[in-house]
Amino acid sequence: MKRMKKGLAIFMSLLMLSSCGILRPVSSETESEPDAASTETETASAGLSFESILADYEARQDSASSDNAVHLTQTSAVTIAQDGENRPAVSYSDKDLDDSIPANAVQVTLSGTSAAFQGSGISLSDGVLTITEEGVYLLTGSFSGQIKVDAGKNADVRLILSEVTLCAPMAPIYVVSADKVVLTLADGTQNTVEDSADYVFADGEDEPDAAIYSKEDLTINGTGSLTVTGRYQNGIVSKDDLKIVDGRITVNAVYNGIKGKDSLTVRDGEIAVTAGNDAMKASNDTEEERGWVVFEGGSTTISAGDDAIHAETWLIVTGGTIDIQKSKEGLEAMKVEIYGGDIAVVSSDDAINAASGSSGENPFGGFGGFQGDMTPPDGDFGGMTPPDGNFGGMTPPDGNFGGMTPPDGNFGDMTPPDGDFGGMTPPDGDFGGMTPPDSNFGGMTPPDDASGGMPRPNTSSEQASDSADTLFGRRGGGKGNGGQGNGGLGGGGFGGGMPNEQAEEGVWILIAGGTIRAEGGNDILDSNGTFTQTGGTIITDGVNMSIYGEPDAILDTNGSAAIKGGTFAAFCRSTGNSYSSILSSPAVACSSLNGAETVTLADADGNVLMSFANGTRAKNVVITSDAMTAGQDYMLILDGRTISFTASEGVLNVK
Repeated sequence: MKRMKKGLAIFMSLLMLSSCGILRPVSSETESEPDAASTETETASAGLSFESILADYEARQDSASSDNAVHLTQTSAVTIAQDGENRPAVSYSDKDLDDSIPANAVQVTLSGTSAAFQGSGISLSDGVLTITEEGVYLLTGSFSGQIKVDAGKNADVRLILSEVTLCAPMAPIYVVSADKVVLTLADGTQNTVEDSADYVFADGEDEPDAAIYSKEDLTINGTGSLTVTGRYQNGIVSKDDLKIVDGRITVNAVYNGIKGKDSLTVRDGEIAVTAGNDAMKASNDTEEERGWVVFEGGSTTISAGDDAIHAETWLIVTGGTIDIQKSKEGLEAMKVEIYGGDIAVVSSDDAINAASGSSGENPFGGFGGFQGDMTPPDGDFGGMTPPDGNFGGMTPPDGNFGGMTPPDGNFGDMTPPDGDFGGMTPPDGDFGGMTPPDSNFGGMTPPDDASGGMPRPNTSSEQASDSADTLFGRRGGGKGNGGQGNGGLGGGGFGGGMPNEQAEEGVWILIAGGTIRAEGGNDILDSNGTFTQTGGTIITDGVNMSIYGEPDAILDTNGSAAIKGGTFAAFCRSTGNSYSSILSSPAVACSSLNGAETVTLADADGNVLMSFANGTRAKNVVITSDAMTAGQDYMLILDGRTISFTASEGVLNVK
C-alpha cells in the first residue's frame, strides 16, 4: 500500500511538472549599475521611546534638513518604547552581507530532472535535490524539481543562484532545517523560480505554500536578478526572519507576495511585488516583540489586492523609495513610524492605517475596516452595549446580526435586520456608506426611541449651524478622546474620532521625516490611537474629503493629533481654520485653485520653498509648514497666477 501511495505521488508530480515545463531565463536588458555595496559588516536600528523621539525631533527642528531622513541609530540607543514594548532592532551579520563566490563552493549543474555535483552533503532522488550539510553551493542551469535544504538546526547554508531556472509542482526552494539560509543572486545573472497552481499535500499537511519557502531565517543578497512566480499561493515566505539585503527581485503571487513571520527587513535592492492579497508583510500576531517590518533603503514598487505593506506590531521606514500603485490599505500596523524615504500610496481604503488587531484573521474587519465596507451611524447604537467583536474598532456581538439575540434585548422596537452587517440588506436601505435619512432610520423607530446621544438631524437651526462642514468635516456632538465637538453630527474635533470610539493604547502614526504622497478611498491617514507629525512632508489628495471627520477624511484619529513640524499639504473638499489650535506653524488656505496643475509656495523674492502637483485637480488646498514664519511675506503660484500674502500665527485664507 505504501508503495502504491508513493507511486501515485510521483505520478502526480510528473503530471504537474509536464504542465510547469522548463522555464527559460529572461533575456537581460540594459540596467543601471547598482549602488556600491556597503562595507559595513553589521548595523543596528536601535529603538527609541516614543516620547524621546518627539523631544529629539522637536529639538532638531531649527537645524534639520527639509527631508529629515534620519536612521534610528543616529538618534538614540534606547530600546524601550512608551508602552513598554521593545522597538525592533535590526542587525546584519557578515553572513547576511557576504555575496562572494568562494573557490571551495560546491558546484551543482542542473539540467532537466538531473543534476551533476561532487562531494558529500548533497543527493538527488525522485526529483528532489537535497542538501544535508552546511556549506556554500553554487547552482547553475535549469531544473524541473525541488531544491530542499535539510541540514540541521545549527547549519549555515548559502545557495548561490547563477543563471538558474527552477520549476517544481511544490516549493522549488524549500528550507526544512538550518540555522540560516542565504540566497545569493550572482552579479549579472537572471534567475527564475516558479511553482504550480496545484499542490498535493500528505494528510494533515498544509505547507510549504510558496515558491520559495523557508521554515528558518532567510536572507537574500547579491546584485543579480530573481523572478518568483507563486501560482499556488505565496511568492517568498520565511517562518522566522526574512531579510532582503540587495538584489533585483520581482514577485508575482496569487496571494501574498513576500512574507516573513517574525520580521521582514529591506535594506537595499530593487523590488517589485504584485499580489492578490498582501504584497509584503510580517504575520506574527502572538508575540509582542515580533511581527514587525522595517524599510531602510532600496526601491520598492507594489500592486496589492489588499495591504501593500502590513505589520502586526511595528512598521518603520527610515529610507528608500516605496511606490504603492494599488492597494486597499497602503501602510498598516499598530505603530507606523516614518523617519525618511520617499513614499507614494494609492489606496481604495486607508493610505496609512494604525490599529491593533489582524485584518487577516478577524472576520469583522480587523485593522480599522468595517464589515461589508459599511459606515456606521454617526451616533451610537441607541444605548446598546457595543458588541464584542470589531466593526472597524468596535467589538462585534457574540453571535452575528443575522440570528443573534441583539444587545440589551432588542433594537428599540425595530425589526432586526435579516442578515448580518457584511452583505445583509437592512430595513429600507443599508448602512453600506449611505447617509441615514433626515428624519429616521429608514422608517424605523431608533433604538429605545432614543438617538443614543446623537442629535437628530435637522431638528433646529442651531444644530444645523453647529453641524456645518468645516475644514475637518462635520463638527462633533459627542466628546472624543482628545477633544470635544460643538454639537451636531460627527465625531468631535481634532483628537476626537467618533464619539464612542476609544483611542487604542500603543497605537500611533508618527511622521518625523521623509516625503509622503497619499490618496485613499476612505481615510488617508487613519489612526485608532494618535497622530503626530514632527518633520518631513505629507501631501494628501482628498478632493472629495474633509480634512478631519467621518466618513472619508484625510485625517481620522480616535486619540490626539498634532502637527508640530515639517510640511502638511492637503488637497481637499473645503477650507477653513478650525484646526489652527493643533498647529505649531503658520498655514495658508486657498479655495480658488481653478484647475491649477501645480501649486508652488515661494518667498517674497520668488525663491521656491516647495511645489506640489494637483493631480486630482482639487479646488482647495491647505498648506501648513515650518518653512513659513509668521509676519513674513510669501507667494502662492498657481500655474503662473500669483497670490501674495503675509503669513500669520493661525490660518490665512487667500483667493
